[in-house]
Amino acid sequence: MELQRYHLAGQAQFDGTTGSWAPGGDAGWTVKTVIRDPHRLEARVTLGEVLATGYSLVVTPQAHREAIHATYHGLDAQGFHVVLTARDGSLEDRVGFSFRLDGLTDTPTPDDRTLVKDHLVEDIHVVQSILAKKAQSGMITVMCSASINQDRVTEGRIARQREDLDRLYKELEQTQDPELRREIEAKITVGRRKMVRYEKLMRAAHYWDSAHEFGKLWGAYYAERQKSELGGRDVPICTGGGPGIMQAVANGAASQRAIVLGIDAIFGNEPRFALGPQHQHALDSNVRIRCNDFAIREAALINYANVVLFWPGGLGTSWEAFETLCKIQTGHLRRRRTKAIFVHTEFWRPLYDYVKHLREIGTVNAYGDRIKFPGLDDADADDAYVGEVVDSAQEAFEAARAFVERLHAENALSLY
Repeated sequence: MELQRYHLAGQAQFDGTTGSWAPGGDAGWTVKTVIRDPHRLEARVTLGEVLATGYSLVVTPQAHREAIHATYHGLDAQGFHVVLTARDGSLEDRVGFSFRLDGLTDTPTPDDRTLVKDHLVEDIHVVQSILAKKAQSGMITVMCSASINQDRVTEGRIARQREDLDRLYKELEQTQDPELRREIEAKITVGRRKMVRYEKLMRAAHYWDSAHEFGKLWGAYYAERQKSELGGRDVPICTGGGPGIMQAVANGAASQRAIVLGIDAIFGNEPRFALGPQHQHALDSNVRIRCNDFAIREAALINYANVVLFWPGGLGTSWEAFETLCKIQTGHLRRRRTKAIFVHTEFWRPLYDYVKHLREIGTVNAYGDRIKFPGLDDADADDAYVGEVVDSAQEAFEAARAFVERLHAENALSLY
């Protein structure tokens, strides 16, 4: 566990006429009244960053310090309580407190608004150095969900979640304390939401199987035929290096003794190098790059790919899809050297409809900025489309392979 120092300083003014607090100082905390009477005001300060250890807290009253006494209690990883009392008589309508908290946290939230020059340069250098050795002729990248898993994995999560809910229901039956009951009921609500999501992900497990099949197809092509068919060149497969469908692709390709590239980024409290048991998915990528900056990671996955394939995913996959389409549209990636393929028509139909909507509004080109979709829009030349949709792993493999072989025939198969 990698601990980081955590400092937080703030102040809060209470307005007795409105019953509201006005917090100030550092961001990353909230304050809420717990008890209010003429002689005592108690508030709960909740931290945005959970502490691990090393708590140190100082609380002082603001304004009329000689008349107000400030103490705290209940300091824990999530926050603390502040109690303001009048030394003599009643509290005034306007009272307040200030505090300084020091501790250690193992869940540092990255400040993504800060661009660190050294991190950007380091990421670009590492990506280019490794790809120049392992993907000299370019690569194909698969973008996809980190949440959709093999059915047996999701079945296990559903079973564990059901056990947790059963335990919470029993605790609720045996608990009379109103506050504890509210806490248990809140946990049950969260558990039910998780169960609903896991059940949805279970219905999407066939996308994991499809991606695993594609990984095996491309892995076998890489290991057995590429060098002979591409004049001694090879084009490895690359993913975002994560779990879910990314792992399905990597595992499928690795099972065929193929090179598998994984380019990921540091998320939240993850250490950069000391990966733990929760990173078992990393083992399926035998060449791995971990970036400091999320945007550089995305650019590396897209910019150096001859073909970018999209399996079903969430907001991250959608971001990657639109970044790829925009780069092809604007010429940052040349259409004749980059292909975007979306796999599974039923999942990507809303994307087709949305791009069609943009064409009808006029915000994208009516001819050249289209998604090629079987049976709906597939009759024009390739320059009419920024991407195309296919319906299966086999179709995706055939389309990607044909494009790579065409680039080879045109002497255009390269990393840069």
